[in-house]
Amino acid sequence: MNRLFNNYEDRNELFQQYRMFVESAERISERRNHLNTFFIALHSLFVSGLSLFKSEIFAYIIPICVFGCILAFLWWYMLCNYRALNKAKFAIIQEIEKKLPLNLYATEWSLYKTKKHRMNPSRYLSFSRLEMVLPWLLMATYLCLIIITYYNHNV
Repeated sequence: MNRLFNNYEDRNELFQQYRMFVESAERISERRNHLNTFFIALHSLFVSGLSLFKSEIFAYIIPICVFGCILAFLWWYMLCNYRALNKAKFAIIQEIEKKLPLNLYATEWSLYKTKKHRMNPSRYLSFSRLEMVLPWLLMATYLCLIIITYYNHNV
């Protein structure tokens, strides 16, 4: 991070860049939320679509579930990318804060990580990690549907 500042000490301009970077990080979080909403709606459509093919369920369930697994994997992969990007952005934000009078994000994070500010401190799981579980649960559900369908169709 030594290359971040280029020996420039104008606090007003530094604050403007800080503000711009915080807004950029917020926009990344909003895009990630829209991504989650999109994929949840898409998978809901798939699951409700399965009920339309009651009479020909065996013909459609396996292709739909395979496609659902692919979409769930893509969702997980995109979440990984958003998480890595936000992690890098907040590392830069915290470096800039070291040159500002207040270290708001760093202080907030250190307070949050203390035991008295969480419900169960021994089991901390960040929201970004938690949201990455849902695509894997969907993939497992689709795979189970494929196995059950294949087994029931061949028995």
